[in-house]
Amino acid sequence: MENYLTQWETIHKKHVCKTYKYAIDLFLKTTAFDPLKPTYQSIINYITIRRELGDSIYLLLNMVSSIKFYYKCLLELGIIAHHPCPKLVLKDHIDRSIAFDTLYTKEELEAFVKRSKNTLFSLRNKVIRQLLVYQALTPEEITNLKITDIDLEKATILLSNRKLSLKPIQMIDLYRYINENRPKLITQNSGSVLLLSRTGRSLIKEHINTITNKGYDKKVKPRVIRKSVIYQLLQQGENLRSVQLFAGHQSILSTERYQNSHIEQLRGQLQLHHPLNDLK
Repeated sequence: MENYLTQWETIHKKHVCKTYKYAIDLFLKTTAFDPLKPTYQSIINYITIRRELGDSIYLLLNMVSSIKFYYKCLLELGIIAHHPCPKLVLKDHIDRSIAFDTLYTKEELEAFVKRSKNTLFSLRNKVIRQLLVYQALTPEEITNLKITDIDLEKATILLSNRKLSLKPIQMIDLYRYINENRPKLITQNSGSVLLLSRTGRSLIKEHINTITNKGYDKKVKPRVIRKSVIYQLLQQGENLRSVQLFAGHQSILSTERYQNSHIEQLRGQLQLHHPLNDLK
């Protein structure tokens, strides 16, 4: 039944991400019912069992998304007549508070951008690191970029919900990558994707972390890079609204969390070093 995903990929000329494939494979191997005869309740029972086995909320959320995607594929292929759980949503909430002490300093981010390995993909990987630090893009935004999203004449990059400026060094590296390196990776499956994999396909967002850290002992996490950049912009006095637009936050409350992180840190420091603590 795993071959149905391959069929779907071939028909739609798309690549199913590794995390989805892992979760779907786990689902098919461990479910107690026939996956081709699903019911809403059987899916709920399976998720309940996974929860009782101790799966984290992150894994459970990914499992639900993967299962829903799998049955969407089967429905489109005509293997099943109905989708058992198209609107299934877990009520669990992920803690999205900002851990201030895990954020990177400006110097650490600069060192990350300057990393260099002499390989065929050195320039591509440098472009990725620049996009992570200079525009605070998410791995998903990076892997979805098209060549047409880059305007070197206007020094801008166009995303689905915002337009950002490029730094001069980025323009030089992007020009070289697009005109010198990318042509060496192009295949019939490349299309207009900006950043290509070894096989000429679009990169997988889950691989961005590996790509940018391969060969280095110190691992720098893309999601923490983004948080660090947003936090530093606010600390430099940037307007809250302008930072919201830069980050692409739908709600300004998401941006305000980075201010609250600083407030909470100050409160903690005051409590720790308050003179009255010495009397306890």
